[in-house]
Amino acid sequence: MSARVSPREEAGALVLAVAGELDANSAPELLAEILPQITAERPTRLDLARVGFVSSAGLRALLLAYRRARLLGARITLTGIQPDVEFVMAATGFLDLFDIEERPPAPQRPAAPPPREGGRP
Repeated sequence: MSARVSPREEAGALVLAVAGELDANSAPELLAEILPQITAERPTRLDLARVGFVSSAGLRALLLAYRRARLLGARITLTGIQPDVEFVMAATGFLDLFDIEERPPAPQRPAAPPPREGGRP
């Protein structure tokens, strides 16, 4: 499966929404899509909400994006990181390289009312 990148503008930032798996097959095309779009003129956010897997090649692609941003005096913010991807990135120290936008907590379901005595509601 290849990764797809969908760019959009949001609150003055370039948001690059990535979908798919970041692995040896998709890393080169991911880099080709995102590196030219990283500039110092506007903040860049990588939305990883639809990325469920990242390999060492995917991590390398993120590292190269980080290095490009640093070279330009820019920063990259990661958003929407899925738990499995976050685990890999935390274990390898990659989360320390990027600004991380926290995911909003999942909405809580209201508690079900207690059953009434006597059978019928």
